[in-house]
Amino acid sequence: MDASGRALAVWLTLRAGTLIDDDLMVSRYEPASGWSTPQTLESRLGDVTRFEIAMEPASGRAVVLWAQASDTSNSGAWARHFDPAGGWTPVQALSTASGVVDVLSVGMDVQGNAVAAWSQLDGSRFSVWGNRGSAAGTWGSAQLLENMDELGRVDGNPRIAVAPQGDAIVVWQASGGTVADRGTWTNRYTAGGTWGTAGQLVSVSGGSAPDIAIDANGNAVMVWSQIDAVSATEMYALIQAKRYQAGAWGAPIQVARELGANSVLSTVHVKMNAAGAALVAWGQGDQSIRATLAESGGRWPAPSIVKPVGSRAASTGVRTAIDPQGHAFVAWSQGNDGGTVDTLLSARTVAGGWVAGAPHDSIAEIATDPSIAMDERGNAWYLWTQYMGSTIGTQIVARRFTSGR
Repeated sequence: MDASGRALAVWLTLRAGTLIDDDLMVSRYEPASGWSTPQTLESRLGDVTRFEIAMEPASGRAVVLWAQASDTSNSGAWARHFDPAGGWTPVQALSTASGVVDVLSVGMDVQGNAVAAWSQLDGSRFSVWGNRGSAAGTWGSAQLLENMDELGRVDGNPRIAVAPQGDAIVVWQASGGTVADRGTWTNRYTAGGTWGTAGQLVSVSGGSAPDIAIDANGNAVMVWSQIDAVSATEMYALIQAKRYQAGAWGAPIQVARELGANSVLSTVHVKMNAAGAALVAWGQGDQSIRATLAESGGRWPAPSIVKPVGSRAASTGVRTAIDPQGHAFVAWSQGNDGGTVDTLLSARTVAGGWVAGAPHDSIAEIATDPSIAMDERGNAWYLWTQYMGSTIGTQIVARRFTSGR
């Protein structure tokens, strides 16, 4: 969503005439006219496997990044930019011609320029690559962001955060290879047009994939989970964070510490608003989902339980959103007593704190893949995939929240 309440929804749909290939679809919401007729964003024959979207809230400019098969053994990273005044740019390739593109991440600055990162299998191992696209939708040459060419090493699960002025930080997970070189690594793109040198940020073998977010001043927060083995019989799961301020990374900060039986099951997610408040949320082995919000530069208070301990198992990871005032949402899907799946949403208000999650779908069929976005005044769109029965099939369903602010 942008500051004017306009929104873009992107999803995958089964291509007509095939049972295995997906197309990438988009619809645009205008407050005066509602949602547009869906259109296809790409026309290649290959299957679209993943996608990411980023939007600049002031202007409504956006970029969609996706991975799509080019033949039976290769896939590439592709992108299109959107400008409310001019529509969609042509499809542009970001990655090299050969290889298999896996996890993608993209962000956008205030001028509409985008910076992207992705993991790519090149012959013997996964590497992390980056590229920058101008507001006009023209992308440069892909850059290899690390050079740890070691047998058995995997560099993957990249996440990127782009500051309003155009600087970007990429973090990713390194596994396999030399134990001392595992953990979380990072590289930085400067608005002047150059990538830095990759460096190890967290030297923890066995930690989770990281996530990262950034505020209006270019300060960032990275989060991850790791195991803290106190003894041979006692183990804890730690939720950790690092702050990037004044051009440097700080020391690890403990967000939460849980007994091993309650170990973290989902990737830890972080979202920041422009002022620097950071929302962290995750799922645990006791079937709960927990969330905590730190004010700019502050520490995280004890997490709130937004999905109860011992409740039905979640079927998706968490999705989060936060507005400039600190109001927030956490969304997920979970099983129900009827044997299907519901989408649930928990809300946080500045005055009242968190409210336990409640179902938002009203049909006794599977509802999954929730997504949540908020604008500058706290209005929100909540979307999910809803199975409507064998006659209709699957649809994208949307609900709008109006804050009144």
